[in-house]
Amino acid sequence: MAEGRSTVLGQESWLLANDQVELAVSVTGGQMAPVSFFRGTPERVQPYYLNHWPGAKTGLPLLDVLRGDFFCLPFGQGHPPHGETANADWSFVGRQTEGDRASLALSLRPKARRGTVRKTIWLLAGHNALYIRHELSGFSGRMCYSHILEVPEQVDELLPVGDGGSAG
Repeated sequence: MAEGRSTVLGQESWLLANDQVELAVSVTGGQMAPVSFFRGTPERVQPYYLNHWPGAKTGLPLLDVLRGDFFCLPFGQGHPPHGETANADWSFVGRQTEGDRASLALSLRPKARRGTVRKTIWLLAGHNALYIRHELSGFSGRMCYSHILEVPEQVDELLPVGDGGSAG
């Protein structure tokens, strides 16, 4: 099973693509972006946030990578900002293409809490969408978790270049 890794915006990342969507997931933090949506045209929409300092070292992995979509667990007192899942290196589990479905699976075993987080992203042929699941196993006790989605603040940033249309 090939990992399909590449450097994207200064970060080692896994790539996943089909006829409608292309995406990258960073090894550090498992943060997903850039994500390009398109429908058989060269015009792409990239709605996810991308930091303005790619490749810079801030001293905090979360900020070095900061982009798009990421899972946070555990976070709060005594944990890194947004938890280990947003700061630590994820491991490749597998990649699969079966019929109209392509998927990428990653996992992380936090050091502060015993357990495993498994991230699976699916793309379906003909769907201009992506599907994400985070599965937690082996954890015990209470903990804070969250799912962060970062998009640009202005609607005009979401329109493809040369669209010529309006956001309304």
